[in-house]
Amino acid sequence: MSVVVVAAVLMTTVLVAGRSADAQFDVDCATPTQTFDASNMPADLNLTPADVILFTGGTFTGPVNGGGATICVDTAATFSPSLINGQVQLFVRGTAVLPQLAADSGALLDNEGTVTFLAPPNINGLATVINRSTGVIAVGGANVSLGPGLVLTNDGVIDVAGSLNLNGGTVTNNATITVGGPLNISA
Repeated sequence: MSVVVVAAVLMTTVLVAGRSADAQFDVDCATPTQTFDASNMPADLNLTPADVILFTGGTFTGPVNGGGATICVDTAATFSPSLINGQVQLFVRGTAVLPQLAADSGALLDNEGTVTFLAPPNINGLATVINRSTGVIAVGGANVSLGPGLVLTNDGVIDVAGSLNLNGGTVTNNATITVGGPLNISA
């Protein structure tokens, strides 16, 4: 049996009024330090906080050492890294297929496209997820546990294959979250 949470349902003890205006593809990705497409796709990425990477086409499949960088995935691109180490700010208008990862404090996912987590992500510290109205997030795995450092705003569709445990944090749902197993909420 699936649990479907629809429209403006507060999922933890804290309600966020409005959406974070701090992250936006058009602003954060406007001046990339490097741009890649199918013709010049790198084998790997070793990044620093000053790096703003823009993928305009093709598929990236190498490892990423994030280093606090910004990674932008435009509509014709697919970001499917073999692993991600460190903190990144990820903006998706195209497709992202993410391996098992532990999001470091300061991590950001701003999604307008399609993001698939092959395994449940771990949140280590403060992390922000913004799923915009055109965004679709699918989370694989049997059990997803998200801790008090998560700030999630959902205006699109989130589909969790297994159970979902929300242990504090802030979740504002303005659209649809579907959970394939039990939904557990604790403050």
